[in-house]
Amino acid sequence: MIDRKLVQSMLSGMQFKYVLSLLAAKFPQPYVIVKGEVLSYQAYGAPGRRHFGDVDILVDRKDLTAVTKVFHEDGFETNVLTREQEIVAKAFSHQIPPLWKKVNGVTVSVDINYDIFWGEWTGPRQNIAAWLKNRETIELFGLPVPILSVNEAFIQLCLHHYKDMNSLFHLTIGTPIKTEKFQDVYYFWHNNQKELSIEKICAWAESCCAQDYLYCILCQTAEVMQDEEIVRWGNQLNSNGYLAGNCLTDTYGLENGHLKKWEIALKERIDNPKLPEYVKARLSEEEKEKIERERIIFG
Repeated sequence: MIDRKLVQSMLSGMQFKYVLSLLAAKFPQPYVIVKGEVLSYQAYGAPGRRHFGDVDILVDRKDLTAVTKVFHEDGFETNVLTREQEIVAKAFSHQIPPLWKKVNGVTVSVDINYDIFWGEWTGPRQNIAAWLKNRETIELFGLPVPILSVNEAFIQLCLHHYKDMNSLFHLTIGTPIKTEKFQDVYYFWHNNQKELSIEKICAWAESCCAQDYLYCILCQTAEVMQDEEIVRWGNQLNSNGYLAGNCLTDTYGLENGHLKKWEIALKERIDNPKLPEYVKARLSEEEKEKIERERIIFG
């Protein structure tokens, strides 16, 4: 009988070793690895505790050309975009189209991220270079892996999962509202409480006008995991009582002024394979065209 966890660990280790070795040899600029096995380590204490698909790298926007060149010169492929598609990719995403390469019969996949906010975000942007200066290093698969510090990693996780679970693109191509995503947030919070600083997170959220989004994820996580303590912890985000974050739990979409109202409760949205049909039936023609453009670019 095949040990799926062992196979997953072997594939993860192979991808990590290949990508990190390439970056160590060819890319001297700062970067961190996010999501995937790093999230598994930070939230659950060990790699292999959650699904792993690719290696996600976060770099400063000014280093995008340099890091992309490293992978292209090594034989990684990506979608060839027209000028119009390049504009769409930059306008509606925080990453470039995926890169991939076959190595010893295994596909090594890489996502290069240059922002923690989605493309439609209209508020202040995070200075990624400043976050990269504060990076830490852990050991995974026998390799030193640069990661975000715990407070910054928690912010990145909350925003990433908010984006995935509310993006019209993701909602129409799969089932992004998953129990495991709320578990990620919960166990990251639960297992790092000594290091997490709500004061620092509040200060950051205020500087980027992101209180609503973090508060929304904390409220939804409390509902799914049935633990009100995480909301009491996060209530400091709403110390003045003016946030709409708890109202965001009943909307979807990412563009300000174009949010849609859910007609079904959160518990009915989670792990629901029929959710794409529900969302597609409520799209405008303009939204359908936008999603199709994104599908062509990002797959």
